Amino acid sequence: MNEPVYYYTNDAIDLQQAGSYTLLLKLNTSTFAYAVAQSNSLIEWGGINPIAELTNPADIAELLSAEYRQVIVGLPSVAYTLIPEAIFSEANVNDFVRFLDVQPGEKVFIQQLDSENRVLYKVSADVINAIEKYGVENTVFGLKGWVKAIAGSNPSDDTIYAEISGSKVSFLYYNYGKLRFLSTFDFYTPDELSYYAAFVTEQLKMQPKKTRVCISGEISRNDDEFKRLADFFNEVETTNLNLLQLPDEVEPHHILSVAALTLCG
Repeated sequence: MNEPVYYYTNDAIDLQQAGSYTLLLKLNTSTFAYAVAQSNSLIEWGGINPIAELTNPADIAELLSAEYRQVIVGLPSVAYTLIPEAIFSEANVNDFVRFLDVQPGEKVFIQQLDSENRVLYKVSADVINAIEKYGVENTVFGLKGWVKAIAGSNPSDDTIYAEISGSKVSFLYYNYGKLRFLSTFDFYTPDELSYYAAFVTEQLKMQPKKTRVCISGEISRNDDEFKRLADFFNEVETTNLNLLQLPDEVEPHHILSVAALTLCG
C-alpha cells in the first residue's frame, strides 16, 4: 500500500517572490505543518516537521526566513474553553481564565471564534518562543480555520467532524448550523480514538450506528484508527473540502486544517 504523502513542492516556487506568497504555520506540541500559497494555489507543503526547525532552522531555513506578504500562525492550546458571546464581557474575563489553571510561563489569548462564541486559550512558553519572530499579532487559535471551514460547508446534523494532529483529536459538531460541541482529547491507540468518538456521540445524545464521522488530518483510510472507527459508526469518511487548489498527490483531508488558516487572514 502507498504511504500517505505529507510533502509537496512546486518546482516553480521562487522565494525571491515571497512578497506575493502567504506562509501558513500550524503548530502541534512537538511538530508543525507549513504551507506556502500564492493566490489560491498551494506551492509548497510540509505536513510533519520537528518543532525545533522553527527555533533552529536547518532543512527549511530559507523558506522560514523569507519575507512573505502574509504570515498566519495557528497555535496549539494547552487548554481552551468557549465563552458564549451572550455572556461575555471584558469585566468577567478573569473569571473564565481561572478555569484554565494558567501556569507560570503560559500565555492566555482570547479571540472571536464565530459570531456567537469566543475562545479563551492558553499556550505554552515554548510555543510562544518558537513563533516569536513571526509576531504574536499574526497568530490565531490553532483550530479556528478548521472550525470556520466546517461551518462554511453546510455541516450535517448527523455528522461529527474530527481533526487529528499528532496524538490529539478534536471533535466538532453543528446542529441547525450552530456550533454545539468542540473538544480535544489525547489518544494513543485506535481503541482510545474510538472511545472518545463514542463518548462525544453519547454527550450529544446521538447513536454511533446512526452517526457519520468526517475526519481530517494525520490519518488515512488504511490506518487502524480509521478501520476501528468504521467498526462503531454508521459511516466514516475523509473530508473532501478544498480550500486551495491542490495537486493530485495531496489529499484534501491531510492539509485541511493548515489550508483553512487562509480563512483567518
